[in-house]
Amino acid sequence: MAAPLSLQEGRSSTKPHLFDSHYYWWWKKCMFDYIMAEDCELWDVICEGPYVLTIEVKDGDVTRVILKTRQQYNDFDKREFEKNHKARKLLMCGIGANEYDLISSCESTKEIWNSLRIVYEGT
Repeated sequence: MAAPLSLQEGRSSTKPHLFDSHYYWWWKKCMFDYIMAEDCELWDVICEGPYVLTIEVKDGDVTRVILKTRQQYNDFDKREFEKNHKARKLLMCGIGANEYDLISSCESTKEIWNSLRIVYEGT
């Protein structure tokens, strides 16, 4: 399939292509390439879900896993936290106003990506 005629000329390498509910198959491929060029680990965040930063807390004989507070983040945690938000920002920058209504309630980039895929490709 060829790119839409109105979009075949130059594209920006500094911002994602804006999806306006037309040519989803093309936008999807462009977003994949754009995100992979930014940071291939961001694609993992989109496909697998966000990094959940947890800590094990021992209470007697019971060990529980709880979410870390931001004050408990180490340098690695901070980078992973930033990846979650960077992936979301890149997707949000590539979505037009009409599509925003579809994904406004999504919590994660995985939910955003899957919602768009279901709407425009089906299940």
